[in-house]
Amino acid sequence: MASCLFLKPIKGAGGDLPDISGFVDDLDQIDHYALAEVELSRYRALLVPAHLDQRFFGTLTQKIIGFLDGGGTLVFNGHVAWP
Repeated sequence: MASCLFLKPIKGAGGDLPDISGFVDDLDQIDHYALAEVELSRYRALLVPAHLDQRFFGTLTQKIIGFLDGGGTLVFNGHVAWP
């Protein structure tokens, strides 16, 4: 089990970014649209990139609140453009 989950940016955004798994030993990476199917209690931190479909992410509000209430950490790199 990895301690961090990194959401890959939307297709076409950040395509020049390196695969970060070589820099972090304890990390899983998924397409951010797969987040709805992932059990977040397995992770201590959720790493969210700047190039994210924020409208889709907003549909997962209760899931994210549960993760945070359970002691998880959310690291968001970017600008909030959608409430």
